[in-house]
Amino acid sequence: MSDDTSLKNHGALERLRSAGVVFEDSAESNLAQVNQELQMRADPDRVAAKSSRLWPWSREAKARNTAQELSVQARLDIFKDDLRSIRIAREVLSRAATMRAVQAAETAIFEIQCLGETARFSIINRTQLEMTEQFTYSSKRLKDFAAASLRRSWMHLKSGPNRIFQPYEPCIEGGFRIL
Repeated sequence: MSDDTSLKNHGALERLRSAGVVFEDSAESNLAQVNQELQMRADPDRVAAKSSRLWPWSREAKARNTAQELSVQARLDIFKDDLRSIRIAREVLSRAATMRAVQAAETAIFEIQCLGETARFSIINRTQLEMTEQFTYSSKRLKDFAAASLRRSWMHLKSGPNRIFQPYEPCIEGGFRIL
């Protein structure tokens, strides 16, 4: 009889081991079947049937008490395994959430850096444009001032007492037209 029971248990263990690899829609029904089988296997009545005629010192009563203790221990082991699985799953989910938060923070930091660089280049570009416009304006004013000063000086020299530049007047007048 013990050989027959060990063969049944071996088949049950194989079904339990393969239950975690189910990818079909019937996963819930397989899980329910596995739970039912675990409950059945942990039932002490399976080992030593409950009877009202058992004497506390009889062999059957002792076997039943041992079966109940082992059943409680097996259920406790299953509960511990479930808790361990839950803790591991929680840690994995926590790490995944942390990784997502870090990724979101890195993305936000990158976006802020991009906005900062865009603003920096905008400021640099605007400043360079303003400096170029100011330089162009100052250069034009300086050129106008130089031309006006030269015209005044020329008019002053031309109308002065020693008209030594008189032969060069047409050439100098042409130069003023360029300015």
